[in-house]
Order: sequence, then structure tokens, then C-alpha cells
Amino acid sequence: MQPFFAQRFEKVEPSFIREILKVAANPEIISFAGGLPNPHLFPVKAIDQACQDVLREQGAAALQYAATEGYAPLRQYIADRYLARHGMQVNPDNILITSGSQQALDLLGKVLIDEGQDLIIEEPGYLGAIQAFSVYQPTFKPITLEEEGLDLAALDALLASGSNAKLLYGVPNFQNPSGVSYSRANREALAERLVRHELLMVEDDPYGELRFEGEHLPPIAKLAPNNTVLLGSFSKTVVPAFRLGWMVMPEWLRKKVTIAKQATDLHSNAFSQQVLHRFLTDNSLDAHLEKIKEVYG
Repeated sequence: MQPFFAQRFEKVEPSFIREILKVAANPEIISFAGGLPNPHLFPVKAIDQACQDVLREQGAAALQYAATEGYAPLRQYIADRYLARHGMQVNPDNILITSGSQQALDLLGKVLIDEGQDLIIEEPGYLGAIQAFSVYQPTFKPITLEEEGLDLAALDALLASGSNAKLLYGVPNFQNPSGVSYSRANREALAERLVRHELLMVEDDPYGELRFEGEHLPPIAKLAPNNTVLLGSFSKTVVPAFRLGWMVMPEWLRKKVTIAKQATDLHSNAFSQQVLHRFLTDNSLDAHLEKIKEVYG
């Protein structure tokens, strides 16, 4: 039999995260290895009510194809929340709803990564991102994480060495797997380097809303908005089964990523987006988060 598989898949490994979930499916096991929300905290009744309300009020329209960019009221909600929490002005038109933040990583890989190109990642790094980017065959350039965040001296040395990197991936809040959060000073210094070196950072933030104590620090996207793609997810804060995340993009990146999304799946689950928005508008997300943080803490 002749080889049928594309060369780019030869070195892509299976997802360790999926293997973790297989073990966690055993009801006798409580796993701390994966970012699995506690199902006892899922707002089942409120989501049930939101489903009924959407179907009753929207009818068949709720079940039709939808815009690639995502449900406009949900994108506005996300933009309003960034303004309320961080004083961060976000244009809803620059928000793209994705099938979890994992799809956002894949879309960015399609649009931005050439084979052999340097890709700066944290060490240790998030396995899901490494797998997603591996499909596009970059040369990974790990930068050690320190107590305050990314080792900026090591980053400077890499950039001074003639690296062709144009993309940096990081998780500044409660990094997976180390748990490190970048300090305010580290964020500010990193933002300055992004602008100076014309780097684009993929700022993955699935856990930022779940801070148990201390102050919420500004996203790096607020400090360098033209050099950052900010990823978010409702998987950890509401429910993971909807597979709804988002990306906040600079204006210059929006068209290309939207085309990549169209080529991938046309749009994320439109009904789930409407149900989620109804849940968010009829209930207090902050009250729900306080309950989650109390239990997890």
C-alpha cells in the first residue's frame, strides 16, 4: 500500500489531554491532571430554561446557519465584559467565536505558521497548544518560565540571535501546567518587546476569571493590542460541552482568520451560542463565578 498520509502529520502525537479524560471518565477517580470543571457546578436548570426560551422565542430561526464571526449579541457581551473588568476597549467586530480556544490555535496556525518557522512557547508549555501548532511544522523555541513570568533575558537572547519568530504563545494567568501567573512588571516589559520586535503574542486566558485571591492584572492585549491575539473560553466558567471560545484579534488579522474559519467549519454551533447568550443575560455570571471559586478554593 502506498503512503497516503501527508508528511506534516508524521510527527504529530496523540493528545495526552484526551488520554487524561479517558481516565477521568471513571466515576471512582478524581483527576487533577486535566482542566475538567466540576460537573456539580454546571448551571443545568438555568441552561435548560435558556434552551426553552430560545426555541420558544426564535423558533426555526434558532436552528439555521449563521454568520462565521459568531452570534453578534454574544460578541457584544464579551466586549462589554472586557470593558467592565479591565477598562479595555474591544470592537465586537474583532471578536471571532470559535469551537473552543483549541480551534483558535488551529486557525492561527493555518494563517501564521510556515514550515520550519520559529515559534516561541513557554517551558513547560501547554500540551494542547503544542499539538495544535505541531500540524504546521514550526521549530519550537521554548523560553523558561520563572516566578514572575517569561524569562525576558532569554527571550531577548533568542530575538538577538537572528530568529525568524513572529509568533509567541503564552498563558499569563495560572499557566498550564506550571500555575505561574505573569507579574504586572513582566507583562509590561513583554508588551514593550512585542511592539519593538513586531512580534504577535497569542495570549491564552481560559482561567483568568477564576482567581481565588489577589488583583486581576491587565491582559497583555490591553498593553499591546496590535501585537496580541487574546483567547477566551466559556468551558471553565459555564460548561465545556458547548465548545465555545473566542479570540480578540487586531484589525489587520481579522479578514485572514475569518477566511480560515469559513474554510474550516463555516461557523461554530449557532444554537449553543444563542443559548449561552440567553443564560448570560438572564443570570449573573459573576454570582456563578463566585460559587465556582468558593468551591474550588
